[in-house]
Parts: sequence; structure tokens; C-alpha cells
Amino acid sequence: MEIYRYNKTDSHDFNLAIENNSLVNKNNDLKNTIRINLSFPSPYVTDIKKNDTVSCKIFIDKNILDKINGFRLYQNMENNIKTAVPYKNTEDVKRLLDHLKKKTKLLIFIHGFSTNENKLFNYYKFIEKIVNKKTSCLFINLPFHLERTPENETSGKRLIYFDDKDILYFFHQSVVDIRKSVDIIENLICPIEIDICGISLGAMVSVITKAIENRIKKTVLLLGGGYWEDIHWKGMLRFVLKGNCAEEGKISRKKCHEYYLNYFDFLDSIKKRENKIFTTDFSKNPLLSRLCTKKCYLCDPLTFAHMIKTEDVLMINSNTDHFFTRKSSKLLWNELGKPKIYWLNYPHFSSLLRNVRVINIISDFLYNKKNGSG
Repeated sequence: MEIYRYNKTDSHDFNLAIENNSLVNKNNDLKNTIRINLSFPSPYVTDIKKNDTVSCKIFIDKNILDKINGFRLYQNMENNIKTAVPYKNTEDVKRLLDHLKKKTKLLIFIHGFSTNENKLFNYYKFIEKIVNKKTSCLFINLPFHLERTPENETSGKRLIYFDDKDILYFFHQSVVDIRKSVDIIENLICPIEIDICGISLGAMVSVITKAIENRIKKTVLLLGGGYWEDIHWKGMLRFVLKGNCAEEGKISRKKCHEYYLNYFDFLDSIKKRENKIFTTDFSKNPLLSRLCTKKCYLCDPLTFAHMIKTEDVLMINSNTDHFFTRKSSKLLWNELGKPKIYWLNYPHFSSLLRNVRVINIISDFLYNKKNGSG
């Protein structure tokens, strides 16, 4: 199986709906944005129907639409919409978005592990600050999270029990979902530039997505790192994860270390390859087949970091991170070619997204303004 690739023939299969309160409620937290719900079938099928429908939100600055010739259409929606029901005429919404073509940048925003509805306030406040007259934002739900959470489960809980193959397929689905969303957004609004920002688990997904998807320009990595052995055992995840490196139903730090002894030799071999297509089967390459003792090698951000231009990356990390150790973050920083990095004395919480300094650093990077010292 080729990972992180998908058949693009179905990129026009999607649904759009404007959230009603983004039009008629003037006092909500995102009062300056129009929010459009985007959903589409995932290119990777897990046979869990709820998970296999990708849920996204597109955030658009109202000021852009207020100044365009298509404002009459937008005004008609606002006047006619029922307060309890989203506006679901996909063709009308597409016509509205058509007026944004080549007028806005797009930031794809990827959340962290186990993010739930109660934590979205921090994400939405961040989006509210980032979205301005030249930027729109796509907030996408990762597999098994938020609106994609299977029945009778909590957001992200399923990942706790995943083994190395399961976690690879999770990353595969995450990346192909984002790539398909790029296809859809390009058709709808043709952004001036597409960037990506991820926090925690979202930062790991962002590294792989950026490496594989050349339509994404800049990458912002918040509270992220690489090297699965360190992530698994040197931080709080050692008390959380139940499935990876399990042997006869038991987690073994020693066994995980044995599995990961080959990793840096594997990484050196990957860097020397001209072929950048990744598969789950290395049978035609005896060296890689021998070195790749765990499938999580293929979803470790370190494996993909060398494929990204250093100047396209900004990292913001914490000196007090209880999930990604300083070593984990510095390993990723080195493999990315030592991009601009900021070290903050701030714990691993999504409230970082409301930090004024963080928002200013990210804005400066996205708009090519001179950054201060890290």
C-alpha cells in the first residue's frame, strides 16, 4: 500500500452549509467571521461511517465579502436564513465562495490529540485573530476526533489502544484527508497561498503533510516534536498509550527500545533514496525491510523532515512540555535544518493559542514580517 497518496477522481464529492449564527448572530465569539461547514468522504475507508466522513469548518472574514460584487447574494442568505437551520444550498455557497477566488490566503489548522468540544474555545479565539482581510482558515477534524468520534467513545480515545500499524493508518488517513481538502478548497476559492499550522499531534501530522503536499507553502509547528520512542516513554504519554509496542498484551519500554534501535540507520537510508514514495511493504528493498522493525517509523515526523525547506518552517516549543521532551523537539528541529524556533515557558495546553506573543510571532511569519529573537 502506498501511504499518504490517494485517487483524486472524487475531489468534487463534498457538501457545504453556512452556519446560521455566523450570519445572524452579531454577539457570538466569532462575530467577524462567516463559518461554512465542509464535509466529504474520506479517501481512506475504515468502515466506521462517522469517522469516514471528514468534517471541516471554513472561516472567512466578513469584511472580504462585504466589499465584493457578490454581496447581494450574501445579503439574501442573511435575510432569508432561519435562525435554527444552517443554510445548506451547496450551489449558492459555492457561488459565494467563488467571489473569494485569488483574494485570500488559507491557513489549514490541525488540532491536537483528544481535543473535544470543550477545548474549542481556545482554537476559535486563535482563528479569530488569524483570520483577517487576507486570510481564511480551514479547521479540519482529525480521524476519530470531534465530529468524527465513533458512537459511545470520547474524542481521540481510540488512539490510546492503537498498535504501530493502526497509528500509521491514522496518520495516512489524516494526511490524505487534508490533501483532499486542499483539492476542494483550490477549486472553491483558489487561495493566493496555502499554509498549515498544527499543535501537538497536529504538528506531527503537519510535518508529514507538508513533506508530501507541495501545494502547502509555510508550516507552523506548535508544541511538537519527533522520535516516537522518546514521545512514548519520556513524557506523559507513557501513562496513556496502551497499544504501541505491546507484546502479549503488555507494554514494554525495553521492547520498544529494541524496536527503535534501528531507527536512525533507517532514517539515513530513507534520506539517500531518490524515490520519495512511501509504502508499507519494503520487500523489494532488503535493507529497509530489515531496518523498519516498526510501522511507526513511517509516521515519525523525523522521517519526513528532510523533505521540507528550512525557511518554510516556524517552530514554537515549550521548556516545560510534559508530552514532547526538549530532546524530541530538538531532534525535529535538527532534521528540519534548524528553522526559526521559539522556546517559551508555557505548559502543553491549548490555551497557548490565546497567547498574544504567540499569535504575533505566527502572524509575522505567515506575512513575511521580520521575526524577533527566539
